[in-house]
Amino acid sequence: MSTAQDTRSRRRSAPPRRPVPKGKAKTVRTPTVLQMEAVECGAASLAMVLGHYGKHVPLEELRIACGVSRDGSRASNLLKAARSYGLTAKGMQMDTAALAEVKTPAVLFWEFNHYVVYDGMGRRFGRRGVYINDPGKGRRFVPMEDFDGSFTGVVLVMEPGEGFTRGGRKPGVLGAMPARLRGTAGTMPTAVLASLLLVLVGAATPALSRTYIDMFLIGGQTSLLGVLFTSMGACVALTLALTWLQQANLLHGRIISSTLSSARFLRHLLRLPVTFFSQRSPADLVQRLQSNDQVAETL
Repeated sequence: MSTAQDTRSRRRSAPPRRPVPKGKAKTVRTPTVLQMEAVECGAASLAMVLGHYGKHVPLEELRIACGVSRDGSRASNLLKAARSYGLTAKGMQMDTAALAEVKTPAVLFWEFNHYVVYDGMGRRFGRRGVYINDPGKGRRFVPMEDFDGSFTGVVLVMEPGEGFTRGGRKPGVLGAMPARLRGTAGTMPTAVLASLLLVLVGAATPALSRTYIDMFLIGGQTSLLGVLFTSMGACVALTLALTWLQQANLLHGRIISSTLSSARFLRHLLRLPVTFFSQRSPADLVQRLQSNDQVAETL
């Protein structure tokens, strides 16, 4: 999101057109960084560009570097933040045709209130269009006719400079799993074991049913009928017991994970500076706290 002041100034006077470097355009695939709030689109776009070049910076750090407020961030602040991380960055004003020659990835000013990452141009199902990585929706293909209606003509071109260095830890789901599952060591293995045993019992039940049909209904043998019914009853009892054991341990693990995650979140929240709270609404903080329950349930 960009500030209303940026939008008004953009409409009053367009930035001067600069020459576009030729022969550099190609389609890339930038890593997706989703915004937690609408005002973070600029910081998230910069995070995607930095991540493409091998520098992984937390979104919260980029919020501060980009000067994100409740009204969003200015394009000038994005350029300044990009330069502070070793990128050469400049703003340009151009039309869609000239955009095809811009070195990718770049940041586009979108619909006068949003920032997206430009990954390049291409074709899909015979239609020509543009690949963008939207902090709010992820990577998507936008047909050219729709792109022309949303692209404002403002492009922030960024590429590594002499002082650029790779670094940081690439975010991922697997890397966050140990912290989320901490404290559930006694419940998760039991739940997994119960699930595996349920699969085995579930596979035995059809075999017993087939034996009943072949021996009793078709063959007329009754000597092993008692053993067969006893085995079927044991399968039913095992299914009920294992299902209870599985669900009880999953519920216990979910409660532990949710409680520990919420406690860590609150402890971290209380250590943050006042500026953190001035940039966010109380409803957003409550939503983030509640998301710990959703993550625990998913795990």
